[in-house]
Amino acid sequence: MFEAELAYVMFNMSASVNCLIILSLGLALIMQHLMGNGEVTEDTISTLEFIGHKRSIFAEYEQKKKLKEIPVHRFVVPPKALASFLENPDNHCYCKDMSVSQNCTFGGILGISICKEKKPIYISLPHFLYATDKIVNAVDGLSPNKEEHETFLDVEPVTGFTLRVAKRIQINLMFKPSKKIKILKNIKEPIFFPLVWLNETGTVDDETAKVFRGSLTTPMTALGITQLTLICIGSLLFLSCVIAICRTLMKKETTKKNVGMEKFETALRY
Repeated sequence: MFEAELAYVMFNMSASVNCLIILSLGLALIMQHLMGNGEVTEDTISTLEFIGHKRSIFAEYEQKKKLKEIPVHRFVVPPKALASFLENPDNHCYCKDMSVSQNCTFGGILGISICKEKKPIYISLPHFLYATDKIVNAVDGLSPNKEEHETFLDVEPVTGFTLRVAKRIQINLMFKPSKKIKILKNIKEPIFFPLVWLNETGTVDDETAKVFRGSLTTPMTALGITQLTLICIGSLLFLSCVIAICRTLMKKETTKKNVGMEKFETALRY
């Protein structure tokens, strides 16, 4: 549906989905709807595998939205997906260099040197969104903004189809102090310098959205209204039956009392 070097798999599980190293290259956005009940819920975890960079980042449910009159669930990359090991122990395998990460206290970046012939390359969200302040403040001109820099998926919950996706990722190069390189002599500690950030987005077109609404959304809405109507009718019928039964029992009780009074009055006369 969308051309991108991104693949993701939907999981309905609570186990850790981090620390995944992708060992093969991909061609396009692949969706495997593996939910046991066929529905994407708020507890679903989405693993975004940045195949070109051979690393995975998970996304979590954020909110319900509407896209071209189609209800969707939005999944976003949360801060804890890129958090330091101290904040999110699941990210322990990304902390390889204790000196660079200052004992695993840096958050907001993921090292991919193991996938890039040990070159000091790190990935992050654009403008170091959700990164440690020290990383952001080390470079001038950055202004992290959730609206412009987050990665998200808008997924139709019944079918699991992704109707809109925004893959935003920044490639950074890490520089260490070096006496041999003049420009790096004055650097006191490692810094992460942004090289480029990518913004790959895709949205379902109007014609496909119209077909989708006609085939799924409208029938599902009609089904919901029908179910509600039948529940209301059934409740009214049940209530009517209860009232009728109560009236019948009350009439029988009144009749018994009247008969008893007549017999009592007749006995008094004699």
